[in-house]
Amino acid sequence: EAIVLAKEVKADYLLVDEKKARRIARNSGLRVMGTLGVVALGVKKGLLPAIDPILDSLEQNGFRFSERVRTNTNRRATLRRQYRFPCRFLFFLVE
Repeated sequence: EAIVLAKEVKADYLLVDEKKARRIARNSGLRVMGTLGVVALGVKKGLLPAIDPILDSLEQNGFRFSERVRTNTNRRATLRRQYRFPCRFLFFLVE
């Protein structure tokens, strides 16, 4: 449903963490970003103060990711990659 809706509204990114959904979305021509990508972008843009406390809090609340993913997220928060703004994000909550 989220992928179909993202295509209908021409979202710039589909925010999704599930591996299978990310693959399907990419194969459908959508760009995807997950929770950690949003956190990294927030730190990069100065909207969030620091990344490590947020990552720690996510882990303490059951969000799982490897040390490699943590390192890559820290790296993304400091890269100079330019994102096009304003972006139209599609949020889809799954319980």
